[in-house]
Amino acid sequence: MILESKLSIPRKQLVFFYLMLAVVWYGESANEFLHHNISSGISLMVFGSLFLIVLYLIQSYFTKMLLLYQKNLNSTKHSLKNRR
Repeated sequence: MILESKLSIPRKQLVFFYLMLAVVWYGESANEFLHHNISSGISLMVFGSLFLIVLYLIQSYFTKMLLLYQKNLNSTKHSLKNRR
């Protein structure tokens, strides 16, 4: 499948992407812990964690849906070829 190879992102790149996002969120929450308010740091850490989880779930869902859509298109195309 051509689409599957274009949609599959190497695991190392995904880990690096989420690691960079986590560094930003957790770094800023650590800054809040140290210099400002502890409750603000905790809320920022919770929000950052939820953001990363939701982003991962959305990305996984859309990738699976696109692959399923391509698979259905291929099977429909194959069945239409066999009809003729």
